[in-house]
Amino acid sequence: MRKEEREVGEAGTLSWWRVVVLAVVLVGAMILVHVAHVGEYAQDIQRVKASVRGGGVVVWWVCMLGAAGLVAAGVPRLALCGVAGFLFGFVRGLLLMQLATLLAAYVTFVLVRWTGAHWAAQRLERYRIAAVLLHRHSPWSVFLVRQLPMHGVVLNVLLGASSVSHIDFLVGSFFGFLPYAVIATLVGSGVGKESAVLAWVQLGVAAVVGVVAVSWLMGLRRRLSQLGGDASREGAES
Repeated sequence: MRKEEREVGEAGTLSWWRVVVLAVVLVGAMILVHVAHVGEYAQDIQRVKASVRGGGVVVWWVCMLGAAGLVAAGVPRLALCGVAGFLFGFVRGLLLMQLATLLAAYVTFVLVRWTGAHWAAQRLERYRIAAVLLHRHSPWSVFLVRQLPMHGVVLNVLLGASSVSHIDFLVGSFFGFLPYAVIATLVGSGVGKESAVLAWVQLGVAAVVGVVAVSWLMGLRRRLSQLGGDASREGAES
């Protein structure tokens, strides 16, 4: 089995486990709040949410910038997506985390571009699949690179070392972050519902979206692995 195929297989397993672990943790929290006779805590939670939302646009922007700093520091963005969905609801929470994650990624991208780090370009050459995809110079190529089984910071560095435009980076990254962010924010928003029925309905929707999204992304990663293998063979023949 080729190295790329092994990496994709491992990444597919990790993708499923990330979704499963997040869902189990948040479902447990929801059961505790709605079923396990902790009504006073549920009321406290709703008061916290009302207080945060009552802060208006200023609090939202402060939370967005704070989340961007945490993502840049290495805090898992999916956990933060769940918190944002819990506090602000699905739409506002998702938008908050999309902008926060994009801002953190763009800072790294710009720093690599400004420093002109040769080590970053050398690192890009090591990842044949990413190099092949980024030669296409489009938001779609950036989206595909975002689905590779690599840490987000590494991907930001690789994208900064490539010749993709700033617009392609921003558009492709925004949609590249979206699939898992939707799932995590849906679950977090469901936990924050006052109605247990609405909470379970939203969790069910999140589960369906999660299965569809992860299945599609795993298939996409397999195709990317094949593309990388073909590119490696062509390079060896030349």
